[in-house]
Amino acid sequence: MESKKHSLLPCRWMWFACLMMATFIWGSTPSVACDVAVISGKYTSNGRPVIWKNRDHGPRWEQEVRYYPATDESVGGSVRIVDRATTAPLLYKDGAVSILSGGLNASGFAITNTTVYENDPVHEYYSNANHLLMEVALETCITVGDFDEILADFRNISENWDKIISGNFVVIDAQGGAALYEIFSGFGFQAYLNPLMIKKFDANNVEDAPLGFVNRTNSHSWIERNSDTQREIRGREILTELYDEKGLNFENVSIILAKDVCGDDPDMVNGVPATKPNKYNTQYCISRYMTNISMVVDGVAANEDPALATLWCNLGEPSIGVSTPYFASAGAVTPYAWAEQGMETSTPVDKKVTCALNQAINDQEIDGLYINNWDYGYWYIEMDKTIDYELLREVQEWTIPLEKQIIGHTETILDRYRNGDEDYTSSDLYDLSHYAAKYMYNNYTSQSDIAFAWNFGKISDETPDPGGDDPPPDEEDPGDPDPPSDNGGFFTQFMLWLLGLFG
Repeated sequence: MESKKHSLLPCRWMWFACLMMATFIWGSTPSVACDVAVISGKYTSNGRPVIWKNRDHGPRWEQEVRYYPATDESVGGSVRIVDRATTAPLLYKDGAVSILSGGLNASGFAITNTTVYENDPVHEYYSNANHLLMEVALETCITVGDFDEILADFRNISENWDKIISGNFVVIDAQGGAALYEIFSGFGFQAYLNPLMIKKFDANNVEDAPLGFVNRTNSHSWIERNSDTQREIRGREILTELYDEKGLNFENVSIILAKDVCGDDPDMVNGVPATKPNKYNTQYCISRYMTNISMVVDGVAANEDPALATLWCNLGEPSIGVSTPYFASAGAVTPYAWAEQGMETSTPVDKKVTCALNQAINDQEIDGLYINNWDYGYWYIEMDKTIDYELLREVQEWTIPLEKQIIGHTETILDRYRNGDEDYTSSDLYDLSHYAAKYMYNNYTSQSDIAFAWNFGKISDETPDPGGDDPPPDEEDPGDPDPPSDNGGFFTQFMLWLLGLFG
C-alpha cells in the first residue's frame, strides 16, 4: 500500500523523541482546522459531483500543483496539491516529503480531507498517515468502491503496522460516486491494533445527505472539537442556501463558499461585534487568517469523459485569490503552478518551495490586508487573526470578476468538448490549463481583471496568445526531494513538518 518513497527510517528511537517534542509544543500550537464537503451530482446544477476543501495551515503557506505519473496505467496519473517544504528530512530515507492536500486522477477519482486530532495526540505526530492514504487512493482507485477496499484492507498490510488514520475524507468518481468518510484508528496504542473505525456518508443517499451534500471541519463521531463548530455550521448554511437557489455547483462553491469571510457585515463576526473594519477577526470564518488554499474538483456527469474532470485550485488565501483549472489527463501541470520564473520558456526555474501563482497571491496578502500572516520562519510566532475588511472588498472588486472570467471561458471550451462539438487531446487540456494560469497571473499581478484580454479558444480567433499553445514542459520528477532550505534550523523545520501533517 505504501510506496518506497514513503518508507520510514528503521531507527525507531526517533519515535520517542517525537512523542516528547509533540507533547511539549501541543499546548501552544494554533488550531489547524480545514473544511471539506462533498456534493452529489444528482443535486448539482450541471449534474457533476463536487468535492471542496479549504486548507488551514498558515505556517506552510507555500503550495503547488504537481503532476504525478501513473503507477497503474489502468488508473492513470494524477494532479495533486502539495506542500513541498523540506521539513524533517532525517525522518525519511529519501529526504523530505511532500504533504498532500488532495488531488484528482485521470480516471476521474478525486479525494481530499481534514485531519481530526485528539486532545492529547502524541502518537499522531509520528504515525498519522492521512496524506499517505490519499496518495495510495489516487494511485489505485477508479471508483469509490475501490477506496472502500483500501480501507477494509488497511490493517492487513504489514507496512501499516505503525500508522494511524484520523480524519474526514471526501471522494468522488466518474460513475456518480460521492461520499464522506469519518475514519478513526482509535485512542492510545490500541490505534495500532484495531481495524479502522469508519462511518460512511453517501451523498447520493437521502438518509445520509438530505440535500445532497455532507460537510465537516475537524470533528467526527469519535472526537468532537467545539472550536470549529461555528465554521462547520456556516458552511452548511451556505450550501443549504445554494441548494435552495438551485446553485449547487463548483463555481458557487469556489466563489461563494470557499471565499466566505463571515458573511457580508463588516461590523459583526459570527454575531460578535468587530473592533473596527481594518481589524476584522477572521478566526471563525471559512476563509480566514490561516487558510492557504481552496481546492474544488468538478467531476464528470454520467457518460462524460473522465478526462474532463477538473481540479480548480486557488493557490492562496481564498478570499483574495483566484482559482485556475488543472487536468490529470493533460499529463503535465503548467509551470505557473510549480515554478517561480521562466514560466513561458522551455526551462522554467524551480528553486523554491512555492510557485508563481502562490507567490502572487501572497504578495497581495502583505500589501496591507494582513500584518504578519504571509511568512513564518519559526513555529512559535503567533499569527495575526485580523484582516482589513474594507481593503478586502476593494481587492475583491477585481479578483472575483477575474475568477468568473476564467471559469466562464474555461467552461465554454469544455462544453464544446463535452457536447462533441470539437475533438480534444491531452495537449489541448494542457494548453487550456496553461493559458488560464498565464491569464490569471498577468492580470493578478497587474491587480486588474481587464489588463489582459482572453484570446484563447475563441472560434473567431484561431491563434491564441503566445504561450497558450506551448507543448507541456518537462517537469522534475515530483518524487525527488528539493535540497533543504536554511529556514530556522532542523528543530524549526521538524516542528513545521509535524504541524504540516494536520489540516
